[in-house]
Amino acid sequence: MARFDVYFIDALDQKILVKQLWADPETRMPVRIREKLHSNYRLRVVNGRFVQEAEYITGNFDFPETGPVDIYDLGVPKNVEIVKKAPAQTVEESEPQVSKIIQAGKEASRQFPRQYRMIAWEDKPDGKVTVTYRNNALLQRSNYLNTDDTNYLHMPATTEQVLAWTKTQEPKSVYFSNGDTKKDYNRYTPNLRDHTKQPITKVIRNLGYPYFGDNLKDQLWPYAMWRGLDDFEIISDHPKAPPGCVTLLSGRFHFFVDTEKDYICIKRIRTQNKDDRGRDFWLSDFAQLPTGHWYAKRAHLIAHLNTEREHSNRDEEHWVIDIQLLEEDEFPPDIFNGEKLLEGAKLETY
Repeated sequence: MARFDVYFIDALDQKILVKQLWADPETRMPVRIREKLHSNYRLRVVNGRFVQEAEYITGNFDFPETGPVDIYDLGVPKNVEIVKKAPAQTVEESEPQVSKIIQAGKEASRQFPRQYRMIAWEDKPDGKVTVTYRNNALLQRSNYLNTDDTNYLHMPATTEQVLAWTKTQEPKSVYFSNGDTKKDYNRYTPNLRDHTKQPITKVIRNLGYPYFGDNLKDQLWPYAMWRGLDDFEIISDHPKAPPGCVTLLSGRFHFFVDTEKDYICIKRIRTQNKDDRGRDFWLSDFAQLPTGHWYAKRAHLIAHLNTEREHSNRDEEHWVIDIQLLEEDEFPPDIFNGEKLLEGAKLETY
């Protein structure tokens, strides 16, 4: 066999073997492949703890003389309806209204302030808390679990109470990104339940492009960040559309856009199919920042389990959101110092 090795140069300038491929020189066909798993894919939860599994995954190639006759041989149910679709056109050619809405959403996203602190927490006991600081390209996000019996955060809580509580806790994970250096740092605790007593594992990754990790835009303008814009269409009389909203449809996704509130998507629905759950994401209790930009102070997530499965039910999360604009000198000291996350840490770069 001939073997091909592929290496990755990580953020610490280390040479890491990420892939090996064995091939038959005579047939030039692959025989075996071995790939290194990213660190977050090597773990599984056993009794509430993360357990390290294999560092690499290996697969063998097989080339049978006969293949599937049609898509049904691949396991597709024969009673599935076949939908034929015409070749896609550009948004501008097919739906000028769609293009106008998407461009307005993109512009509203670009105009949203880029210097702020956002605190979001689940409005329930044992919920999650997220604190995000953004200063243009710099972003730092800390995630907490409300499971500390010695200093429990009682709900309902105010923004001041939540912020004071986070200062007494060890974050479950801390994420930092600097778009200028194209590096991000992710520090997390490997134990879900007893996170305050476990050593910290920290991951540093070197990306090939700036990644700011700011999901606020994905929450407010998800359709504007969408790929495959050619598939959008407008539904004029959607039965679940809130009053005054325009409905955009793309596959299983429905986006209800409020054109009076900076084209924010106030409701997002993913319809359910046989193998996957549906999801609803609603925004409510809208307010304006001092700059006049709209945002939502509450979010409601519903995950519907498939009705054909045993134990059919649905999971719900209710979130409270607070956004405060900050000046340059109002950010906490060293909040954007990613190197601090590396102190006394085990480093993993892949």
